[in-house]
Amino acid sequence: GTLSVSSTAGTKSGDTKLTVTPAKAAKGNKYMYSVGTAAATVAYGDNVAAWSEWDGKSDLTIASSKVVTVVECDGNYHALKSGNATVTAKA
Repeated sequence: GTLSVSSTAGTKSGDTKLTVTPAKAAKGNKYMYSVGTAAATVAYGDNVAAWSEWDGKSDLTIASSKVVTVVECDGNYHALKSGNATVTAKA
């Protein structure tokens, strides 16, 4: 599945605020994220346990122009949906 991910300047310098839609499909699902110079390739069912966990609301410290890939995964860290965005961090 696909997630729509957007990035806007966060509250503190160097932070970004991510917005992800649609909301998680199930209460036990988690958001995991990866940062790079290009979007990470993710296939349905891939294990993303090594990625960083995100609560879905806190600002993240990621440099502007990096690409963040967000995955919604089940409780066993199997990817269900993914999306990415080019980061806009607060200057």
